[in-house]
Amino acid sequence: GLDEQANAVEYLVHHEDVRRAGPDPAGPRVLDADAEEAMWRRLRLMSRALFRRSPVGIVLERADAPGAEPIRAMPGKATVTLVGRPSELMLYAYGRTTVADVQQIGDEAALAQIRAADLSV
Repeated sequence: GLDEQANAVEYLVHHEDVRRAGPDPAGPRVLDADAEEAMWRRLRLMSRALFRRSPVGIVLERADAPGAEPIRAMPGKATVTLVGRPSELMLYAYGRTTVADVQQIGDEAALAQIRAADLSV
């Protein structure tokens, strides 16, 4: 059970690494609701560790489920809210910030800090 869940995240990230690499990269794909929900559960469990290098507070919000309870990944005075489908938020959390389909919301100083940070796991 746990091994399968952890591997699902690894498979997603590495699969997307291949899809989105090269001179003609593929764009984001739409996963089924069960897969997105599984990624959201993993983000809830892993977000603090995944964003431990963040210089600002991080809040995760689902773009595919308005009204879903956000995840406060990291506390901080300055906070950036990342909005996207859970699979895209997972890619962002794994350091694939340039290819993840994630909207960043926050004041300019906080946004500059998160954009300059190395979040790779």
